[in-house]
Amino acid sequence: MMHRILFCCILSFCALFCVAGCAVQTPAPLQNSAQESFQLFKKQYCTPVSALGMSTSASLSWYKEKKSARVLLDFWGNFPHNTACAVFRMDAWSHLSGTLCSIVENSSGITALYLDPLEAYTSADPKNTYKLGLPLPLALSDIASLLINDFSPLISHSFDTAYVTNEGWVFSFAQGAVSRLQLDFQNRPLFMEGTLTSGIQNGKKCWRINFSHYEKSPKNGVFQASRLDIYVPPSSSGILRIKARELTLEPWQAKALQLKLPEHTKMLSLDSLDANQSLQIPEKP
Repeated sequence: MMHRILFCCILSFCALFCVAGCAVQTPAPLQNSAQESFQLFKKQYCTPVSALGMSTSASLSWYKEKKSARVLLDFWGNFPHNTACAVFRMDAWSHLSGTLCSIVENSSGITALYLDPLEAYTSADPKNTYKLGLPLPLALSDIASLLINDFSPLISHSFDTAYVTNEGWVFSFAQGAVSRLQLDFQNRPLFMEGTLTSGIQNGKKCWRINFSHYEKSPKNGVFQASRLDIYVPPSSSGILRIKARELTLEPWQAKALQLKLPEHTKMLSLDSLDANQSLQIPEKP
């Protein structure tokens, strides 16, 4: 009789265990109001750094229609509060082919140098970076700020509307480069969206960046996304994986930020191109 009772108890325990294991997980409890969540986000992610310069290395896998490529990216430059030399540089390269493209952003706009063929593209609008064939919908300086966890150049000081989902608060903004931002319940960015201001006559104009693979910064304890999934209309997407990032107490010297154009470089304007005419992904690996 005792064996029978013990057997029934074991069966009941197993049944309870299975039910608990298969139960549908409920959303995390709502701990903060929209205003509280937004203020906590701003405290962690919208504080301009005190450093004068930065350097970051990353890999970029991107896709456009039926083409794809993978390159390595090096970012370096000085932040705007170093007004003597507010310049950002980026090199796109591969181990087999060397440098594929070099870009500089300064007070005059952007200049991008391609070595094969030898051409330089210029634009007075630094946000035209996406026309260079890379899925980067923001100015080089804004991308650099994102890579070191500073969203302040992109996010408005206050939000227009907000609603909550199972993942966290979603905010919309009437002004600023970002029109929509979602945070998780730890007030970390999950995605942000904005609109291209030029280059698309018809069709979708909304770009999007998803943030994931968070790691805690050893310096200030703030979580930093190490992967950015990017979509740029009409048909470009990419995965940016951050390999290393560093802030510099001293500004980069002007010589390190210069982009020298070789003799006989053909000069072209980016402003005359729309998104469908943007530069092609390099054929080289």
